[in-house]
Amino acid sequence: MKSNSAISTIEQRTALAPRPRPRVRLANALDLLGRAAGVELDATLKGRLFEMPDDEFDALLQGLAAGVAKTVAAAHAKIPSIDAEIENFAQWQGAKGALFIWPAAAMEALRAKMTELGEGVELIPCFAMSVQVKLRSGRLILIGRDGRETKS
Repeated sequence: MKSNSAISTIEQRTALAPRPRPRVRLANALDLLGRAAGVELDATLKGRLFEMPDDEFDALLQGLAAGVAKTVAAAHAKIPSIDAEIENFAQWQGAKGALFIWPAAAMEALRAKMTELGEGVELIPCFAMSVQVKLRSGRLILIGRDGRETKS
């Protein structure tokens, strides 16, 4: 059985040693991020994670989390509302000419379809009789003047 002094020495060394699990997780997460972004992160950078004191590491984690939250919030803020999308589409129609201008009933059918699809959908005007809609998933569909999905 270990003496109390030996146990307290082990506890002191454990308390002073860097916490490996969060550092390993961050290093693995950085590898995943690099692969997703198509870049390779410097191995010495990841090595520094294991050398920095806990307070600096904690500050780094907080900074990374805040940066990711800010970036995601900024990306979400760039998605116009359905009303803004409809207004932009109406302006585009007006600039194109009479053939491209949809009647009020068609615009309301489009608004209803976009509301059904949910926030975050984007209109991509390109045709007189239909409009492309980019869904949150990135998939493109065509919506006709009747407010239904169409093939052409």
